[in-house]
Amino acid sequence: MLRGEEPAPDPVLTALERPIHEEIARAHPENLAPPRCPVDLDLNDGDHVGGHEALVVHAVSGHTPGSTALHLPARAAVLTGDLAVRTPRGDTSLGPFDVDRQQAGAALRRLAALRPGVAGLGHGTPLLGDATAALAGTLDAVADEP
Repeated sequence: MLRGEEPAPDPVLTALERPIHEEIARAHPENLAPPRCPVDLDLNDGDHVGGHEALVVHAVSGHTPGSTALHLPARAAVLTGDLAVRTPRGDTSLGPFDVDRQQAGAALRRLAALRPGVAGLGHGTPLLGDATAALAGTLDAVADEP
């Protein structure tokens, strides 16, 4: 569980991510050690939050330890957090700078299995209509990576 009590592990950078990460580190070194924040409510995999249209919590470690995603079953929607992002080109991708890309891919596979019609992503515009297909396409791209 992510509680903000320990420093986050360093990401395992892909060849494409390395120069981006280096540029961010040069331009904004403060972003490499963000301040800790207190946890108000512990959430665990499978927890339900809310009333009749409850949110279901899913543990999706991989981008960072303790990452969570939220599933709104009544709306066929998921909120992925930084596990998935939309690129400026409109593609969907795993979030950059993952600590465990294999684990992140497995977590995204679990979210895609929920068959969402809508997905709110960590960055970029949401996926509307058939989010399942876009998430599955992301998984195909990850599988094709060297």
